Formats: sequence, structure tokens, C-alpha cells
Amino acid sequence: MLGMMRSLDDITPAALTAALGGPDAYRDALAAADLVALVNWTMIPNMTAIFSDLVDHVLPRVPVSVPSPRHFFFDLADPEKRSSDDLRVALAIIARFEQFGRVTLGLNLKEAHQVASALALQPSSDTTACLRAMTAAIREKLAVATVVVHPRECAACATADGTTWVPGPVADRPLITTGAGDHFNAGFASGQLLGLTPESCLALGVCTSGHYVRTAESPSLADLDTFLANWL
Repeated sequence: MLGMMRSLDDITPAALTAALGGPDAYRDALAAADLVALVNWTMIPNMTAIFSDLVDHVLPRVPVSVPSPRHFFFDLADPEKRSSDDLRVALAIIARFEQFGRVTLGLNLKEAHQVASALALQPSSDTTACLRAMTAAIREKLAVATVVVHPRECAACATADGTTWVPGPVADRPLITTGAGDHFNAGFASGQLLGLTPESCLALGVCTSGHYVRTAESPSLADLDTFLANWL
């Protein structure tokens, strides 16, 4: 698989502002959003600069949504390709988004180990208790609302109220695996927007991913209802 990555160099704070129609339109788009997903930090060289621009210049002039704070979802996308110093800088800026809403950092197991290492935390073993402990430690270190970690066979999240874990509907013969993590994130974030409990958000995440890897199609809410009923 070959990828042409040079065009990603052109994604800068100025280019993003221009693409959205200027500073006022940029702020209006954010003000109207219940969820802002900032993804693929690893492959976009200027993504840290975009994070900084948002917290320093853009979001301070965007009204905070009350009584339902805006959600910010971050997916780093394989930070092993970047240095530990770069990762620590990005994580520190991600933590600053918490003043403008509720931050969720989504990680697969490999990414969680990389983040834990960068933060000088103890990576987890394969036990459920250790996974939950690592998830909680990352959240506490960053002081963000939620950290969610999704290994292939389960998922765990940590909030200020504690940790939650659910098993996953593992597919023995998946039709597709590329994009499974993205579908988990979409399901989890959808649960947050619906005001579900962390456990229910996890369940929606693993079911969204579980349906996708079995069918190679993104599920509708009706599909998820059927999938969850059959899984249970």
C-alpha cells in the first residue's frame, strides 16, 4: 500500500481558516458544533500548530455551549511514527482543550502504550485490571474528561467517576479490519452526544466496530439495535 502524503504538508492553521471561509466562519462552525473531532495527528505535520491555534486564538472567542459542553474527540493515529517529545507536546496542548469543553482521547492498545510511555506511566499487561488502571492513569495525568482504550477484544474508559470496561464482540472471520478503530470511535462519540453512560458509550462503540468488521458497512442506529440484541 502506497500513500501520497505530501499534500498533508499544506494543512496549516492559515489554510484551514481560509478553507472554512475566514476567521468568523471558522468560529461560527465551531460554535454550531456539539462535537469537534481532531484526528490523524501523526500524519499531518502541522497538526500540533493547528491545536495551538485553536486553544490560543480561535476557541477563546467561541461561546462555550451550556448546559451541554462541547465535546472534543482526539485520535492520534499511530504516534509511533513521531518522536516522544512531539507526542508530549501534542498531549499537553490536547489537555488545554478541556477549558473549552469535554476532551476525549481515543486510543487503541498500541497507542495507549505509546502514550503511557511518553508520560512516564506504567504500560498495562493483558489483564482487564491493568488495562483499566492504565486508562485511568493517562486520564489523570492529562486531566481530561475521558480516555478510552479499545483493544481488539474489549474496551475500557476512564472518567472522573472511575473506570468502565466491556467485552467486545470479536469476529472470528472479519470481512474488513481497516477502519474498525474509526468505527469504534464514531460509536463511542455518538453515545456521548446522546448523553449515555460511559458503559453504554463503550457498548455502542464495540457494536459499531463489530457490525462494520462483519459486513464492511457502517451501521445505522437500527442496525446497531439489532446487533446489540443478537450479541446479548
